[in-house]
Amino acid sequence: MSSNTAFTFINPPEDVKIFELEVNHSGGTLSFPGNVRWMGGNTPSGYTTGKIHLFQFRRPQSTGADQWIGSFILNS
Repeated sequence: MSSNTAFTFINPPEDVKIFELEVNHSGGTLSFPGNVRWMGGNTPSGYTTGKIHLFQFRRPQSTGADQWIGSFILNS
């Protein structure tokens, strides 16, 4: 990705409980939906350009279909 990018999760199938996103970041900012609660309470930031970053999103059974728990590994 080389420019500002906003991700959205539109109508994910009910049976999808987890998915991963691999971003080859070459510039710009990344933003995620407001219904993502990040592990540790911190939204990821400080992406290093020219690196691949990994994001994982899990739909917790206790909160229903409209909430996701996000975790990330930033490649610095």
